[in-house]
Amino acid sequence: MQAPTHLLVGIVIQKIFYSHTNLNPFAAAVITLALAFLSHFVVDLFSIFTYHPPKADWHDKFWVTYHMSIYALTIVIFVLFAQFWLGLIGSVLVDIIDWLLLRAILKKEPVIHPVIKKIQTFAFGKPKHIYDKWTVIFEGLTIALLWYSIFLL
Repeated sequence: MQAPTHLLVGIVIQKIFYSHTNLNPFAAAVITLALAFLSHFVVDLFSIFTYHPPKADWHDKFWVTYHMSIYALTIVIFVLFAQFWLGLIGSVLVDIIDWLLLRAILKKEPVIHPVIKKIQTFAFGKPKHIYDKWTVIFEGLTIALLWYSIFLL
């Protein structure tokens, strides 16, 4: 799934452990960070059912528009929910490690996403809808439900 989905899950996790438990702040921080990190695995399992082409297609107006919207929403979430920085960072730490640190900086292959892909293939089989543009609806509804749940917590 895309960054906004991961980020919103991280915010929900942080809100739960800081607002709805009696944990001391250190324990809440450790649990938030660990669960936000692990949530990336769970959320990415479902990317098989969303518009998620493996290669950028700058010639496809839909791809460009969708991804520019995703990038803008990512920035909006970081700005509006900056106080949940621990959940935000924890939820995208897998991407930071694989895509930024390993691939972009160290010029190495990712190590975490291949594990997620193996679990995904075992659980759901080969990707079925990653090129289907209509599947943005699934991710959009997920984002809307997560956004709404943040205000319910």
